Order: sequence, then C-alpha cells, then structure tokens
Amino acid sequence: MMGSESSLWSTFKRNMAAFGEFDRHEDRLNLGVPDVSYIMLGGIAGGWIELKHVHKPPVRERTIFKINHFTKEQKFWLRRRGMAGDKCWVLLQVGADYFLYDWKQAQLINTDRKSTRLNSSHIPTSYA
Repeated sequence: MMGSESSLWSTFKRNMAAFGEFDRHEDRLNLGVPDVSYIMLGGIAGGWIELKHVHKPPVRERTIFKINHFTKEQKFWLRRRGMAGDKCWVLLQVGADYFLYDWKQAQLINTDRKSTRLNSSHIPTSYA
C-alpha cells in the first residue's frame, strides 16, 4: 500500500534499523497505544511513536490541518505517558514531507489553534 501508514512504517523501519530496535504494535484491547515502541542502541533513549499519514496538505495555507484518524484516546495516551516521563512522538507523513511532534505538540493536533497549521514553522525532514 503505497502512501499509507503501513508504507510509512516500512520506510521508517528501513531507515532507522541501524539506530535501534523498533517494534510495531496493534493493540485492539487498550485504546490509544501508539503504533511503535523503540529503544535506541546502547539504551540511550526509548519510547513510543504514533504513525500518521495524510495524502496531501490542505489547499489553503490558512486552513486548520486535521488528522481524521487521530483519536482522543491516542492523544490522551501520549499525554499521560509523556507527563510520566516517557518519550512519546507523532510522526506525520503528508505527501513526501515528514513532521515529528513531541507529546506536548501532539495535544494541539485537531484543534483550532494556529500552531496546528502546516506552515513554515514546521520543518519537514525527509528520510525516504
């Protein structure tokens, strides 16, 4: 499936495998558990990553960017674990661009705050 969360996972794992261990999760019992857990080589860092994919950004720059499949349970899980000290992230692919949000920034996703617009304040990093 080109251009989906599964292809995002494949690209991510292929490019990050040399830096640590990454495991994919599909937890249907505990709502909100992120897609990936990780530990970097040497145990220097570990945490959780929620993967999200959107085919293209909004047409108008002023449009609030929404991720329809980012649930309140996922947002709550990231906040709860982030506040407890876990490293928690959302990796968002929009077309060919990638955006990495920490758990605090992720709380603003799907809100009407200006900071959720995809604009020059978000620095895309491509690793494909």
